[in-house]
Amino acid sequence: MRLDVDQAGELKAAFRRFGYTNEQIKSLCENELLRQARAVMMGEARFVPIPLLTEITTVSFLAVERFEAAVAFGPGSGINFHLGGNFRKYLLPKVEENVPAWPGLIHRLERNSLDAPIRAELTPTRERTYLAHLHQLIKAQPNGEEGPLPVDGSAVVIAYIDGVVPEGEEEEATEPWAVHAYCFVDFRRWDVSAFPVACPGGWYAGFQVLSGK
Repeated sequence: MRLDVDQAGELKAAFRRFGYTNEQIKSLCENELLRQARAVMMGEARFVPIPLLTEITTVSFLAVERFEAAVAFGPGSGINFHLGGNFRKYLLPKVEENVPAWPGLIHRLERNSLDAPIRAELTPTRERTYLAHLHQLIKAQPNGEEGPLPVDGSAVVIAYIDGVVPEGEEEEATEPWAVHAYCFVDFRRWDVSAFPVACPGGWYAGFQVLSGK
């Protein structure tokens, strides 16, 4: 096969348009990707995208008549908590009334991602969870015992939870907070923090996500 100047220019423009590096072009030419791409073009194969979230397990939460975060996450809770500043300000004052019994799912994040794609895949009907239910999971593993939540230091669990508006601040369109919990087994401590969902930092593959079922 002969590649003329115009075809070479088209390839170069395409590689530039899609952000290929020289190393990636070299890898593309040296492995099976070009053959596989041709098979797709010929209708002999199809691409199967890697899912963003994979369901790991289901969890069943108990109903709670009244949940006071300041008590549940406070010094008298019997659990060693280290709470981030946003969590203290926007989640710790929260009181949840008549929290229903609720079936939930824990997912594994299969690739690095910002909050927006995760929330889109969960859909609005499943993305938000209750702080009371996240606390139930932590309470079942207070010192790093085995359970649904990761305690080997390899991952955090993320939950999208509505916060409160502190007195003196203007109430805007409500977005949930990305609450993350991480167990330091060596210290028998749970670190719980909250991040704005518009935060430009993302989450790493392997982290876990709590949602409705």
